[in-house]
Amino acid sequence: MARALFLVVLAIFVAGIAARMEIAVQDEAYFLSDDDAMRTKAFTQARALGATAVRQMVAMHLLHPCRGAEAFHELAKITRVVQTAKRLGMKVQLVLMGVAAEWGTPRGCSGLRPTGENPNIATYKKFVKSMVTYFAKQGVRRFSSWNEPNHPAFLCAGKSVVSKNGDVDATKCSASSKQNLKLFAKLHSAAWGVVKKLQKQKKISPKVQLWIGELAGNGLKKFMIPLLKSTKLKADAFSFHPYQYCSPPNTKKAIFAPGSACKKTMGGMGYVKDVQKQLAKWAKAGRLTTPKGKRLPLYLTEFGYFRTSANAIPEQYRAKWYPMALNVAAKAGVKGFVLYQMVQSPPGRWDTSLLNGDGSVTPAYNAIYAWAKSKGYPVRPHL
Repeated sequence: MARALFLVVLAIFVAGIAARMEIAVQDEAYFLSDDDAMRTKAFTQARALGATAVRQMVAMHLLHPCRGAEAFHELAKITRVVQTAKRLGMKVQLVLMGVAAEWGTPRGCSGLRPTGENPNIATYKKFVKSMVTYFAKQGVRRFSSWNEPNHPAFLCAGKSVVSKNGDVDATKCSASSKQNLKLFAKLHSAAWGVVKKLQKQKKISPKVQLWIGELAGNGLKKFMIPLLKSTKLKADAFSFHPYQYCSPPNTKKAIFAPGSACKKTMGGMGYVKDVQKQLAKWAKAGRLTTPKGKRLPLYLTEFGYFRTSANAIPEQYRAKWYPMALNVAAKAGVKGFVLYQMVQSPPGRWDTSLLNGDGSVTPAYNAIYAWAKSKGYPVRPHL
C-alpha cells in the first residue's frame, strides 16, 4: 500500500516537472561576445534564473563564403554558444534566417543582394543542410525556418524600398503580401524537406525538430491565417513573439504604464490564448500539423519590456509585468518562454535587458528570479 502511494506521488511529481513551461534566454550581443568575462557573466546570470534553453540566430549573410575569415569567425562564435549552453545543461534553438539590406549586407561582397530580399530557395536549402548537419552533430535538436517572416526587415519577395537619400527602408517592401506568403511557404517547405531527407538518410538524429512561425506582432491574423487558407504545412512546433510594448501582459486593450511616454501596443501576450485556439483549428483542418497529424505545441521565442528608447516603461512596471507575463503564458499551456535579452545595449539599440552593462541585475531580473524560485525552477545563486 505504502509503495503504491509512493509511486502515485512520484508519478504526479514527474508529470509536474514535465509539464512545467521551459524558460529560455537570448542575447545576440553578449552570448556571441569575444569578451570572455562578460559572455560568461551573461550565461551565468541566465542559468541562475532557472533558464534551461538558449535561442540563437544563424543568418545566411553572416556565413556567406565571400566574407572569408569573417564567416569562419562568426560560425566559431555560434559554435561557442552551443558548447557553452551544453556545458551548462541547456538546450539550443537555432533560427536559420536572412535579413534585409540595412541589417547587414556582407562587407566586401559586392553584387550580393541582401539575403532576406527574394532569397533563392536552392541557396537556402544548401544553407539549411549545412547548418543542420553541422550543429545536429553537436547535439542541437531545435531549428526554425526563418525569423519574423511577416516583417519586411527579414523577408521581402521583391526589394526593400530605397528612400530619396539612398538609404534602404527595411520596414517597406515592394512585393505584395501574397507574394511574401508564397515565398515563406516555399522556404519552410524547402527546409522541412531537407531535414526529413537528412533523417531518412540517418545523417542526423530523428529527434531533430524544425519549428515554424517566429512571427512578429500581428503575424497570426495578417500572415499565417491567410497563408494556411490555401496551403498545408508540417512542422514540429509553432513559435511566436508576443511583445506587448507598453501594456500589461494580461490584456488586449491599449492600457499604458503610468509615467511612460510610450503609447505603443500590439497583439502580444494578451493574444496567446487566441494563438492556441488557432493551432487547434489548423490541426483539426489538417492545415498545420506535426508529422503525426497532431496540433503543434506553442513556444514564445522572444519577449521583453523595453528599458530604454521611446518604448521604455518605468522599471517598477517591468518588475511587475514580467512575472505576470510568465503566469499568462504558463496558464495558456505554452511550452517555452524566451527572455530577450540579458545585458544592456548601447544607447539607441534595442534594449529589453535584464542586466546592467556590468552584468549586475535589475529589479526586473530579481522579479523573474523570485517567480522562478517560487515555481520550483532550478534557480542558482546569481552574481
